[in-house]
Amino acid sequence: MEVKLRNIGIIKDSTIKLSGLTIVTGHNNSGKSTVGKAIYSLVAAVDNLQDCNLEDKSSFALQFLRKITNNFDFFRFYSRRQNLEQNQEKTKISEIMYSNKIEFLSIKELLEYVNDFSLEIQNLSEDFFMQFLDREEKFLSSRIMKEHISEIITKKPDILESIKILIKDLESDQNLTKYANARIERTLKRAFSGQIQPVKISNPSSLLKVSKGKKILYEVSISENKVNDKESYFSPAFFSAILIDDVHILDSLSSNYELFNRQNSRTRHFTGARQLDFAEHISCQSSAYCLLEKLSKPRTNIFEDIVNAEKAKQVVSLIKSSFSDEISYKDGKLMAGENLDLKNLATGSKLFAILKMLLEKGHLDSGAVLILDEPEAHLHPEWQNTLAEIVVLLQKQLGLTILLTTHSPNFLLALQTMCKKHEIYHATSVYSAEKLSDNYLVKLEDITNNVEVAFSKLVRPYLLMEETLYALEEGAEDKGE
Repeated sequence: MEVKLRNIGIIKDSTIKLSGLTIVTGHNNSGKSTVGKAIYSLVAAVDNLQDCNLEDKSSFALQFLRKITNNFDFFRFYSRRQNLEQNQEKTKISEIMYSNKIEFLSIKELLEYVNDFSLEIQNLSEDFFMQFLDREEKFLSSRIMKEHISEIITKKPDILESIKILIKDLESDQNLTKYANARIERTLKRAFSGQIQPVKISNPSSLLKVSKGKKILYEVSISENKVNDKESYFSPAFFSAILIDDVHILDSLSSNYELFNRQNSRTRHFTGARQLDFAEHISCQSSAYCLLEKLSKPRTNIFEDIVNAEKAKQVVSLIKSSFSDEISYKDGKLMAGENLDLKNLATGSKLFAILKMLLEKGHLDSGAVLILDEPEAHLHPEWQNTLAEIVVLLQKQLGLTILLTTHSPNFLLALQTMCKKHEIYHATSVYSAEKLSDNYLVKLEDITNNVEVAFSKLVRPYLLMEETLYALEEGAEDKGE
């Protein structure tokens, strides 16, 4: 699989291989993280695309209908007591007003619901409302209430017309082209804080393309930090993407584990907020939120879990050599071992805990791409060596595609060593992020067959300090100190 980036972040024009293990190395502020954020955004944006489309359209439609009921004060006639507690027939209007859990299995089912709501509106009459006045406690005078009824009946054609427009919107974009583009744009903007393109280049033309052989999976063209209208998504590259760039995500999980564990992404609570533009209603969660969900929820395919557990025995054993505690939920907190709040776990141990939890919950398999942004940052060199072997075995034994960035010569050497030890060097690619002549834009150079180039650059600061220290010590001896 190949990924082409042109004017994405500060990457000028580069193509990298993404299969097996891909390593991107370079100095700080050299665009290393750009690759991972771009790939994560593409995969995450179209993950469960049809389900997300159904969820977003359902939420949009229900809030639109609730806005109608709020604007015309239907609550004065449709009481919770009459419609929901006395076994009378539950109408769509009353359900919209009083139920906060309405779900649909398909767009067709959603459309049927909206059409039924429209039919109820169409059948509203003065006589219908007057029957409520006969038995409801009158908190307004009959004259004022009749004027209100008359207003509703007068505006009924406008309500019905607005529902027709809603139905047309719900029926549109059946191949999800616009929806996929909107999600890709949203996810990229979230990942890059709105600045997908180089900020120092005037009106750049940007491209993000993923292909497998001659087959194009994604081809996203971008201008003015917006995805262009043409079709961008053709076929999935992976079934899921996991981005780990901050191990302190565990602190948030410890506080919110119960919430994430019981939350159902298919259930929305409708507050009646003003939502008239479906494009603005598309939901895209951050990479951190999605990681929290995975850490709190196991997958449900038990057979696949059994198969992967067998494959991962060696990986789990290695992780336990650095982090052996069991993680459990106790007294409203996630605990490592018996008594340690996960928030208080040593920073260096948190990455191992995250990997252990993802493995146990079945999220690391051949359908996933795992993106690790400078994972060695908090680790002692000895644990960097352990992590390197874990990464290599995850790729070899579970078939994971892994993209990682690093600027540690020790970690890079450990990765190179473990790739040779476990014979996956043929499935490994290494790239160096190199500044161009303008000292702003970056190109990713393939150094797979010449990794020494990266070592020489990463080790240079150490050698410089060593030389400086030696010179200082020599000077001190000359002064007789």
